Parts: sequence; structure tokens; C-alpha cells
Amino acid sequence: MIVDLLESGQSAKQVSEDYQLNANMIRRWRREHHSSKESFTGKGTPSLRKCFKIPGALPT
Repeated sequence: MIVDLLESGQSAKQVSEDYQLNANMIRRWRREHHSSKESFTGKGTPSLRKCFKIPGALPT
């Protein structure tokens, strides 16, 4: 959606103001979208790393 707005001619600055996003992040999304590598490759599942200690959590 955001990249579509940029491709329609809106500036990253305008889109960032309209959607309260950081303009640099928007430019990064556009750059990744146009690069040869796949964009937004995560599965959307957050993971905890061992460096985070959660009180009461079982050790991994």
C-alpha cells in the first residue's frame, strides 16, 4: 500500500506525514521493493532470543 502511494507520485515526506511513519523507513521499503532481493520476507512471528531474560520463564 505505501509503496503504491509512492509509485503514484506522492513523495516519501508526504506519505510519512499522512501515515505518521518515518520517511527514511518509507524510502527503505521503496528501495527493498525495487531491489532484486525479496522484500518483507519474515513470517510475522516474533521470536525471543536467549539474550532476553523474562522473570518466571522456564529456561530454554
